[in-house]
Amino acid sequence: MFALYPSIKEVLDNGGTLFVDELNARLHPLLVRNIILTFLSEEINTMNAQLIFTTHDIWQFSNDLLRKGLIIWMTKYPYLHCRLYLLCRYFALRYTKTD
Repeated sequence: MFALYPSIKEVLDNGGTLFVDELNARLHPLLVRNIILTFLSEEINTMNAQLIFTTHDIWQFSNDLLRKGLIIWMTKYPYLHCRLYLLCRYFALRYTKTD
């Protein structure tokens, strides 16, 4: 976390995109959740910074933290070929009205 913090702060302060490989590799799931919530918060993320990360931990997807339209998974094939899939194309999107 200490190595990741300066990059998170910089992108939140200045805007831009932060790419993190294996976001959950050395972080507790609740810390990962708070990092994601920080980027989703309009009050904290005033510069509209983006977080793009890879993970093997599906817990982040099972708790309705991210909208299905924001989740993409990749299948790797031989010879450096891959295919990307949008989760929303395979599962119906549910919209809930909040008051």
